[in-house]
Amino acid sequence: MWEKTPWWTYSLNDESSFMPFQYTSKEDALKAAMEDAEIDEAERVYIGRINEYIPTVDAAQVIDQIRLDEANEAKKADTKLPFDLIDNATVDDIYELEEMLTNAYRKWEDKHGYTSGVYKITDIEEFQAGEK
Repeated sequence: MWEKTPWWTYSLNDESSFMPFQYTSKEDALKAAMEDAEIDEAERVYIGRINEYIPTVDAAQVIDQIRLDEANEAKKADTKLPFDLIDNATVDDIYELEEMLTNAYRKWEDKHGYTSGVYKITDIEEFQAGEK
């Protein structure tokens, strides 16, 4: 899932090569871009919002994997699977599980510093160098 951050960045002359700098406002990013544009003699600047990829655990896939594991273990033990209560799970129940699993994953990821750093830029605006 993509989540908008409060951070902004900029690019000179190219809508796809954004700088690795983060600014707390669009105005701050524009000011820095204009300063760099003057130095680099750029004709255009692009300002955009940084969006981070936030991993989400797919509860349905987790449930499917658990069911597959149960079936394999039952086969190994030569026993039958009991009536599966999870078949009665509502959409809200699955959503609740997904939220719980995702929160646990994110906490684990943050604790160990495993964040991916994947981002994309949206809300891009073009400005002529020299205008504000």
